[in-house]
Amino acid sequence: MDLSIIRQLRTTQDIGNLFDQVITFLNNPAHDRMDSLHVLTVICNELAGITTIQSFNHPDIMNHQFFLIVSNTFIMLLTKITFLPLTKQEEQCFDGISLLISALCLYKNQISTCFYTDNNEQFNPENKNKFNLLSYDKIFFTDLFIKKFIRILKTDIAVNEYESYDVKYKVLDRLLRIFNKLNYTNHELIIDSVLQCIESNIYIHLYQTIRFSQPTLTPKQSFFMYQCPKYISLCRHQQADEIIRLLCKSIIEYGPVIFEKHLSIVFNEEKDNDEGVKIRAVAWYIELLNHFALIPTTRVCFIESK
Repeated sequence: MDLSIIRQLRTTQDIGNLFDQVITFLNNPAHDRMDSLHVLTVICNELAGITTIQSFNHPDIMNHQFFLIVSNTFIMLLTKITFLPLTKQEEQCFDGISLLISALCLYKNQISTCFYTDNNEQFNPENKNKFNLLSYDKIFFTDLFIKKFIRILKTDIAVNEYESYDVKYKVLDRLLRIFNKLNYTNHELIIDSVLQCIESNIYIHLYQTIRFSQPTLTPKQSFFMYQCPKYISLCRHQQADEIIRLLCKSIIEYGPVIFEKHLSIVFNEEKDNDEGVKIRAVAWYIELLNHFALIPTTRVCFIESK
């Protein structure tokens, strides 16, 4: 397959024809698995940078077999990385697919409709909900995917530590960001695994080791210190409140360690710009405490901790 065709996407709207060529290439037995992963990686990275092409919003494109292959490949790589290291090519494909999924779900997640007819009950009553049935989050975040996502959080990320820029943290941080932005995911399925990450020793260890010289958060820090607490704050149902109550005491006990090490920076009038990351990290912890304090079932933990 001529990869120059892929790079012409920025000046074309013919996404369907490109996807047909990709499917033909991937189904060719003459190409080995690494060739297929390489092509898929290049395509996903290129498509992730395109957010203006309206073809992405068309139902024929959203239903294209290309996205089924992307979804299945992503689930396969997520399954493997939970237990075994990925090859360099697999890591690049894993990262590239997650970039594309993020771009599609955050910027192209609904089918384009005609405002005056498609969603107007008076003019089009029989098709009132027709154009809301399909979205990219439903394509990629299937029940099987959610099960794999929960498993890697519980059995790996909350238990084992990896290098700060490991592809696992990059991808999971990106996925949790999607869940936070869309706020559509079934929280009851995921909340327990996210809380397990917050309760792990890794979370508090990151507060103890965050450096003065950091200009930005690493993917590992972003996932544990920002995305996980953000996800928790979005949960609004009885089961989540009960699970959070079990965690609240541990979170409160983190306070002395975090404040003793970092709070002086917040009130330092001569703060260095490099300390902005630390200040934001402390602010996110305070926001998490505030979230717990506003829940009736967890408010008593603050009283008991005095």
